[in-house]
Amino acid sequence: MLPFPTMSVPTFRRPAGSLPLVVYLVLQSGPARAADEGILKVNCSIPGADVYLDGAPIGDAPLTRYVQPGIHQLRVVADDHDPYVRRVEILSDKTTDVNAALSVGTGTVEFTGPPGARLFIGGAERGPLPIRLTDLTPGSFSWTVDAPKYEPASGTVDFVRGKNLLIPVELASSMGVFVIESTPPGATVFLNSEPRGVTPLRLEGIEPGVHAVALSVTERATVLRSVDTTGGERGEVRATLPEAGGELKMVTGEDSARVLLSGTVIGTGAKVIAGPFERGKARVQVETSAGIAEDTVTIPSEGRLSLQVVDGKIEEIQPLYERWAFWAAIGGGVALAGGGVATAVVLSQPDPPPRGETLVTLP
Repeated sequence: MLPFPTMSVPTFRRPAGSLPLVVYLVLQSGPARAADEGILKVNCSIPGADVYLDGAPIGDAPLTRYVQPGIHQLRVVADDHDPYVRRVEILSDKTTDVNAALSVGTGTVEFTGPPGARLFIGGAERGPLPIRLTDLTPGSFSWTVDAPKYEPASGTVDFVRGKNLLIPVELASSMGVFVIESTPPGATVFLNSEPRGVTPLRLEGIEPGVHAVALSVTERATVLRSVDTTGGERGEVRATLPEAGGELKMVTGEDSARVLLSGTVIGTGAKVIAGPFERGKARVQVETSAGIAEDTVTIPSEGRLSLQVVDGKIEEIQPLYERWAFWAAIGGGVALAGGGVATAVVLSQPDPPPRGETLVTLP
């Protein structure tokens, strides 16, 4: 006989009174059981049915498994039978027996997801998750799941009669996400007065808070929006930029003044003219060395809105034909034209006269 080849074998020391070395190693090679685990035993009327625990497959029925104590969702499924879905409570150092009796069925599709999520099939809402659909005809269909403070998820499923499909939907948080679209596309996007790109635009990593959004494109009126994402919601702006709008003129009286409209900086200096802007109400702010003057104004559909800062307040600058100084300048000439004309002029004067103007009584 040929001699055995020389081998280097490590030396193991077995504690006195312990099991033989081979038996000791076999016992240690199995999965360790946590001290507080319970036992789940599942039997099923259909041997070989798939068993899921909390959405994860754990084997075929019948089976026995160690499980952490607590409330778990058990799902037992087999083709051509309706699923068996139950909540089971596992107790520490106790055995929980489950006998799953499956009824004959034609197949189902189940969706699970975060609380508040809702399922849409082909654009039609089907209800909140978790949901099991039993009325689907065989074929391919598209689905979408949406939920507050989450990004929507979508996909396509091929349903075969008699099959039981489980679709666990994971939604990503909407915190920090901005989605901005415009008609026409290609508008420049300003977020908090900073250019960020052109539409359609998706931004991520935006801090929660109140944000000013401006959309601007050549030969269209600028659209301004204020978006509050303080609660972690997704920021969304979808707007049509009108072909016409009104301008804003602001007389600040200070070279270092800054003018904001709906939170967006539209200019600096003693006199700012900007626009056109979309018609509607907007919040105007003027920051000067004396403080901040602000008010809500209405941007016209065309023309110009003229404003000024007086004693820390924003006032509208009246057109020339509405000012008392204008009537004072032409008052004498109008009076010479005759009593009838003078009467018409008096009736068209604003009443009462603004504070600080000179009152002129026409004949």
